[in-house]
Amino acid sequence: GACEAVVGALRAHAGHAGVAEQACGAVRNLACGSEANRARLGEAGACEAVVGALLAHGGRGNVRLDERTCNAMQNLAMDHPANRAELAAAAGSRAALLQLVARCSAPVESKHRVEMALR
Repeated sequence: GACEAVVGALRAHAGHAGVAEQACGAVRNLACGSEANRARLGEAGACEAVVGALLAHGGRGNVRLDERTCNAMQNLAMDHPANRAELAAAAGSRAALLQLVARCSAPVESKHRVEMALR
């Protein structure tokens, strides 16, 4: 399905910031308001892939990419404890994930929403 295809593209082209930006935007959209898609994305490895995109490309002045990764993480984590745990694990810990988000160039509002979703 779409969830698996997007995660597959993000993983296959992890080194390409443009693909990461678009794929994180797609993850954000797929996860928004859909418990079923949040679960499918989590099972497909979206949490690890999105955090990987932020690790690889975040904080380098690409505000759109940073914002999309933050929005994707927010939507993946919303009302989904397993995805929250996977996001934190992908960064090494919840604290490490929050530090990663704090260092990225996304707007403060986007960063705050990620922090709230990870509670």
